[in-house]
Amino acid sequence: MTPDRDEDGQREPDDEFDGDALDGCRWDATVRYVEENVSVSDGELHITTALGDINNDNPVSPENFVLQSAPEGDWTVETRFHAPLLHRWQYAGLLAYGSDDEYVKLDMGKAKPGRVVELVSAGEPSFTTQQRYDGSEVWLRLTSDGSQIEGSVSSDGVTFERIGSLFNAESSPGVPRFSHVGPFAFRGGAAVPEIAAHFEWLRFSPTAADYAECMTDPGTDPGTDPGTDPGTDPGTDPGTDPGTDAGADSPADPDAAGDLAVTGGGDPRFAVTSAVLLLALGAGLYLVARRRRA
Repeated sequence: MTPDRDEDGQREPDDEFDGDALDGCRWDATVRYVEENVSVSDGELHITTALGDINNDNPVSPENFVLQSAPEGDWTVETRFHAPLLHRWQYAGLLAYGSDDEYVKLDMGKAKPGRVVELVSAGEPSFTTQQRYDGSEVWLRLTSDGSQIEGSVSSDGVTFERIGSLFNAESSPGVPRFSHVGPFAFRGGAAVPEIAAHFEWLRFSPTAADYAECMTDPGTDPGTDPGTDPGTDPGTDPGTDPGTDAGADSPADPDAAGDLAVTGGGDPRFAVTSAVLLLALGAGLYLVARRRRA
């Protein structure tokens, strides 16, 4: 693991894995690093699945959690990877890491029902959410607003679907639950064959705008949820809703509105009342005339 070039050690968090070695200035917090099982070539990061698991009381702690410091505030992190997952307990994906007892992993793996994507949390709260997934390539995304994090998956890199529930980004108010984030791969027990997971890139978008764009929960983005955006919801935008915008709904020429139009600042209720009275008076005179003829 070496720097890509001689500089001051400052790095952008994104990595396209286009060098020939893992950048140690960027990935400066790799857990239990074993060099021979991590490589960079052909535009990908390759991680050989390590023996062990960090779920529950597994006695063997897996190697090569390739991590860097998690951003503060609003951010998203996304990766695309593929792996020949054929045996149960083979997993690879993204890890939000505080310790071996406090983490959340969003991954693709092989479980009892078949190939799955899953969101697993250890610590507070503790949960596992799995859903079937048929592909061998997947896009994974974690999105944080500083207080909660969402996991989502995609089979095409365009449409993302949230998996599981939102989970806490803080262990207590103002205290981050996770210090680092990055890719991982492991294989559970010794009988499970080694494979390599191939990560094509890892990209961060640490801005509030990107956070809002990436959230997949309907109704949280006013730009796409009809009824919350006054620019697209008929009845809430006076510029587009007939009957609520006097500037667009009323004729420019007051005489064009008909005989009941009132000019000169008069009260339109007076005009309506007068018309009704005239009609009633006419009807009365007509009835009186008929009685006289009879």
